[in-house]
Amino acid sequence: MKSKYLVNLATFELPPVDTEITAFIDKQEVYWGNNFYKIGIMHNGVIYREILCEEGLNELTSFHNFIGDYGYTDLVGDRGHIKSYSSLFVHNSALR
Repeated sequence: MKSKYLVNLATFELPPVDTEITAFIDKQEVYWGNNFYKIGIMHNGVIYREILCEEGLNELTSFHNFIGDYGYTDLVGDRGHIKSYSSLFVHNSALR
């Protein structure tokens, strides 16, 4: 699992859960497969972080379960993709 920020970290306020996201990613094993899933995470209306699940569906499902525990919802659902993302997460408080 790899991750990169899509925003200027000097000017963008990260959500409180971002530290836990980084810890989760750092715990994942390195995988040499070829089934990739791209995840986007939104905060304040901006896709601020992109995560590449390199292990395939198992890693994607694991991240879904992890981020769901922090109150995030996948906007993609059964649509397939939004932009180039297999999953696009936003905190439930932003959906109200």
